[in-house]
Amino acid sequence: MKRRVLGLVAAVVLAGVGTAALVAYVRSARADAVAGEEQAQILVVVDDIAQGAQASEVRGGLNLVSVPVRLVAADALTSWEAFDALAAQDPTLVAAGDLWSRSRHPGRRHPWRSPGSR
Repeated sequence: MKRRVLGLVAAVVLAGVGTAALVAYVRSARADAVAGEEQAQILVVVDDIAQGAQASEVRGGLNLVSVPVRLVAADALTSWEAFDALAAQDPTLVAAGDLWSRSRHPGRRHPWRSPGSR
């Protein structure tokens, strides 16, 4: 019985050490992969946002996240000012994890678009 308990404890400890080592490796590999790349800030939805929510409520469901410039969508919101302009016009329901972008509002005129552009 003692041997089984000792074996179980050893297995749990080894699993924990292995998991920690794997997490450390993945973090360092990610850091190496993006090292030297230019970074950009974008707004990412982290919570569901109800349709018609006030800008202050919507703002609480977003985070500003740093990502490599090569991964930023052309219509991504990169500042709180751009978000404020968009949210004042039409805050719509989006799912958690979505990118909050201008294209989520296709028939709306936006102050940053020139007339005739889509």
